Amino acid sequence: MKRITALLLCLVLLCGIAPLAFAADGESQDFDFKKILSKRDGYDYDKFEKQWSWYKAYVREYSDARVVIGMQAWGEDGGPNPDYMELYVKVLDEKGKKLWTVESVEFLLNDDVYSYKSMFQGNDTSSAVLGEDGQLLMKAMAENDGSDVSAKITADDGRSITLNLSKDKFTKTLKEFCRVALKYDFYGFSVGKSTASMSEAMFPLTINGDVPEMG
Repeated sequence: MKRITALLLCLVLLCGIAPLAFAADGESQDFDFKKILSKRDGYDYDKFEKQWSWYKAYVREYSDARVVIGMQAWGEDGGPNPDYMELYVKVLDEKGKKLWTVESVEFLLNDDVYSYKSMFQGNDTSSAVLGEDGQLLMKAMAENDGSDVSAKITADDGRSITLNLSKDKFTKTLKEFCRVALKYDFYGFSVGKSTASMSEAMFPLTINGDVPEMG
């Protein structure tokens, strides 16, 4: 079962509301994922689940750790359209096991700070769904030339690390994901907008300390 099910169940328990139906928000034009994604690195299609996914990840290797900051899009069950997108972060040891439980991530993009002060914590990965507000972070990354980008990752025990992101690697990973997702309007085709909205209410994006006021 896809990861969104676990996320939804967690959000339902946290919110204390009745379970939601795992259905599309409404009819939409089909998304041509094969044409857009099939030749891109990070694309995968699960023939059993009939579900596509695509990711790009920025990886920093250390002698005793690996830091991964990635973005991923998931397709709907058995259909062509995007279900949701997420930002994910993990800090692993040299054997690939979880080293930190990531509590938050902040990006400095030129003079603006985009933050997720709390994230959904999985087995070894912390994540935040990129819904309507998340498009603002994606737009900022897509438009950034990569010359002044850093990320601060904080664990639940207070430890933190700040990475100055390589221009070349940032451009080929996080910026590229955002560029493609915005160009082909992944969010506009998404069938999971209600899920994304609920997730962003639980794990909001802030820009310079403030939650965006979306129209």
